[in-house]
Amino acid sequence: MTYEEALEAINLKKAALKEAKTALRAFRKENDINPDDEIKDEKLAKKHGKLVTAVEKAETELTEATDAAKELKPKAERAVKYEYPEGMSAGEKKKFRAKARAAAKKAAKGETAEEGAEKPVKKAKKTEEVAETAAEEAPAKPTKKKKAIQEDED
Repeated sequence: MTYEEALEAINLKKAALKEAKTALRAFRKENDINPDDEIKDEKLAKKHGKLVTAVEKAETELTEATDAAKELKPKAERAVKYEYPEGMSAGEKKKFRAKARAAAKKAAKGETAEEGAEKPVKKAKKTEEVAETAAEEAPAKPTKKKKAIQEDED
């Protein structure tokens, strides 16, 4: 069964449900029966019961048809903005998008992405040894507590 056939089946089930409900309403109106009241006459109760079961059956068939149509409905294709290489993690994809946007921005300005592809060289991070020697060479600043103690001594 295709999705279009499932939609047609839904429309048929809706029509059948509508007919069953109108027949039940007409029967109730003809015999002055309220939906909440109990029917004392056995013949009327039997016919009323058949109409009610027909409505319930039509409702269940409609829900089954809509469920089947939902399963057959084709999934919508999303427009993909970026084509990622295989096996990229989320962080790598984020960097990839940033580079792609930067390249597009440069291309919009008139530069080609190849000319702007060279990045400036980053400064090397200080190693632990360089950081330790810099800390030893720098004069130690007195903390607030030491300043307060020194002022008390003066």
